[in-house]
Amino acid sequence: MRKYIKIVKHIKEKIAIGEYPVGSKIPRQEEFAEEFNTSRVTVSEAFKLLQYEGIIESIKGKGSYVTSAYFVRQHLSEMLPLSKLFPKSAYSKVVSFDIRPCDNLEKEKLKLKSNEEIYEIIRLRMIGERPKELEYTIMPVSLIPGVTYEVLENSIYEHIQKKLGLKIDKGVRIFRADTVDHYDMKYLNATSEGAIFEIEQVAYLLDGRHFEYSHTRFLHNSIEITSEVNLSNES
Repeated sequence: MRKYIKIVKHIKEKIAIGEYPVGSKIPRQEEFAEEFNTSRVTVSEAFKLLQYEGIIESIKGKGSYVTSAYFVRQHLSEMLPLSKLFPKSAYSKVVSFDIRPCDNLEKEKLKLKSNEEIYEIIRLRMIGERPKELEYTIMPVSLIPGVTYEVLENSIYEHIQKKLGLKIDKGVRIFRADTVDHYDMKYLNATSEGAIFEIEQVAYLLDGRHFEYSHTRFLHNSIEITSEVNLSNES
């Protein structure tokens, strides 16, 4: 990874966790050059990219200021978990964890037998002290045994792949806007007048078995997803 990109990611993470709040002045270019053992030219490239994205504003003679709260930008084809985007500051809080029989919708989505036991999991994904995602997850107990609070506070997918030796393949996602509910207000600090961006997903193992049905909820202004479309068939 080129060094100026490392500096950009570093500054974005500091903004995301609230260390550089909106309106605050960020350290001088010389300080970043010393911290990353690089030249001011490299740091200047990082600052230019942040200005282009509208995240900071540089004022001649005064320095550079945070102009907007950094939100997660991802491409539709390669969406990464927060733990990959912010490896130093992202972590999970378990809101609730239970085992119960599946309902009819869960039975259909995960191709289960009637009353088959599932994990019902709610986790809050954090960056530093800031809540970023509220995740509702359903998984079949028989297919994914051994899930514990410790697993949930770390990585379920790591448990599935490394502990259970299963191969994860793909996920089918539906994107939608939704109204704010009680849990959004409680855990994401959403307001009743706001909106929620939600991703519904069914995930599959390499052998075709359905292992996860989930809904992940974000504040509408905390994530941006881009996609590429083929326009050659447009009339």
